[in-house]
Amino acid sequence: IRRVTAIMHEPTGSSDNPIRFTTGLTVTVPVHATFENVQNADCIRLKVHYPDQKSYLITPKKCHFTKLNPLHYKLISEVIISHSLWSDQSHVEISIVMETKDGETVSCQELCKPVKVPVAPKVAKR
Repeated sequence: IRRVTAIMHEPTGSSDNPIRFTTGLTVTVPVHATFENVQNADCIRLKVHYPDQKSYLITPKKCHFTKLNPLHYKLISEVIISHSLWSDQSHVEISIVMETKDGETVSCQELCKPVKVPVAPKVAKR
């Protein structure tokens, strides 16, 4: 039995300046993390939780992972954020989860605390 750990280096969640983008368009948030005691990086997912309470799991590409040693990985990727339903300044939470399958049941275990990224979508002018 091994304890899998993840450390998210970016985004840090400490910035007071929100990421600004036009509602309906996209913006990317860089993600940089390291993992310890991971046997297979194929089960790592990025979880994005939007202000409207919807959550999405994103599978990073295999080329975004760098194997540092047999059980240690580094991830450098991006999360694309887009939404058209809300236009108020709020937070998008980004976290790292491990997807596990037990027969037909699929579950996700959080590997680190969610990082709150402030976003400020602005209404598109027509």
